[in-house]
Amino acid sequence: MTYKYYDVRRDIYESCSDKKLKGFRSWSEIKKLFNTFHWAILIVAILLLVSTIVIYVLPINYFWCLIPMILYIPCEMVMELKFDSLLNKPARNNEIEKQNNAYKEYIDQIQSVLMKHGIDTVSKRNLLKKECDSVLAKYEARYAFVNNRAFDYLIGVPIGALISSLIHKERDALLNVIIAIVFIGALLIGIVKIVKRIAFYKDGYFKDKQLLDALQEVEYSLT
Repeated sequence: MTYKYYDVRRDIYESCSDKKLKGFRSWSEIKKLFNTFHWAILIVAILLLVSTIVIYVLPINYFWCLIPMILYIPCEMVMELKFDSLLNKPARNNEIEKQNNAYKEYIDQIQSVLMKHGIDTVSKRNLLKKECDSVLAKYEARYAFVNNRAFDYLIGVPIGALISSLIHKERDALLNVIIAIVFIGALLIGIVKIVKRIAFYKDGYFKDKQLLDALQEVEYSLT
């Protein structure tokens, strides 16, 4: 990586924050935005979740758990289709205006940092993006085996063997071994994913990701 890359990366991290764009709504904002539809859907979703847990805990057939789980699907679809359109219009417009102002401020900060470091052309921004992509690609490649070979060998193959054993009604001892292999495989993959996430922050890859995101946002604003 070039010295210029690390200078810009450091300055973007220290000077350009997108926290205002990722903030959560306060309780007072939620009360202004939501109407009867949203509260009704929320109550129904909670009741379905509680019903699923209660049915699972009670000593009855687990098949009944499928009923509230299936009913939850149309609730999710309705929320996806109607959630934003049925929000309180004045409150929603005010929220959008605040977000747009925060976004403009964020873009101005990024452009100011880039200009400060002499990154004032498309070709120079592309060089930075290329270095970002290179760093993040090496990070992903280090753990790529978790997404393909490790999953195939530790999860996919044992599950195939488990299904075959169930079909042919093979011995319980063999089934227990296969289940143990699947469990250990899932555990190992989970550990590696946790290690990958820790490395993302410990080794500073989140700064490279932030720089890449910033460059992409600037490209949208300049085209």
